[in-house]
Amino acid sequence: MRISTILVGVVASMALAIGSFGMAQANSQPAVQHDAASTDGTDHLSSMVHGVTGLDLDGAARLTERSAAHIWARGGLPKLVGKVNDDRDLTISQNPVPSGRYKIVARDTSKRHNWHIFGGNIDKETAVKETGTWHWKVRLQNGSYTVVCDPHARKMRFTLDVT
Repeated sequence: MRISTILVGVVASMALAIGSFGMAQANSQPAVQHDAASTDGTDHLSSMVHGVTGLDLDGAARLTERSAAHIWARGGLPKLVGKVNDDRDLTISQNPVPSGRYKIVARDTSKRHNWHIFGGNIDKETAVKETGTWHWKVRLQNGSYTVVCDPHARKMRFTLDVT
């Protein structure tokens, strides 16, 4: 396989990963790494992209422990985006995530629902009868956090897994 073909594959994979970063829903499928092997038996593509993101089966990017560490090293916090809307969609941009500090941005466009995360050391929520965007800095520890819409907690809920 020619170097230019591998380079095009790497650039395309990274563009896909960056372009879809933050679009995974809370109940997305487990991460699967997509690799392209070269003719000499080595896997140049995975060694170049490994640790930036993993891709799940629907093509959405995932934050890996290595990419989160890179963001933290630059002084920023990785961002998780939670959403709730009138269509009863209750989502988060990445699931699972490595433990660490994060900025959670909750976008609530519904006056009938809210976005509420709790568990361990965290209990943050948007207002039920208001819309807007909430920003919280949190430290997620290993384990599970529950995200619910409080008025509809039996049907609108999921677990955020932190590894």
